[in-house]
Amino acid sequence: MSDSTLRWSTRIAFAQQRGSFNDDERRDARNWLKCAVAEHAPDCRRDEYDRPFEPDLFYYGTEFSMHVKDNNFSAARAALHHVERVARQLKQHNEGERQ
Repeated sequence: MSDSTLRWSTRIAFAQQRGSFNDDERRDARNWLKCAVAEHAPDCRRDEYDRPFEPDLFYYGTEFSMHVKDNNFSAARAALHHVERVARQLKQHNEGERQ
């Protein structure tokens, strides 16, 4: 059982304790509206398939999903950190444009 309200960092830790991600976590990692990108950049611009326009978010979000599918906990954690970093940079950039 998985709680999709948990942050992805917590979900990774629980999955690592269990030894694998469960089906709900794999499905959520593939869903652009529930994945690491959705958690850290929910307001990013998206295309008609809900994929982020920002190339780094798209790349690291895809990597994240692949690592969850493969039960590669350390790589999923690394991809999550990249998503967090890019989301933080985008937020700072967008805030700077408003000033």
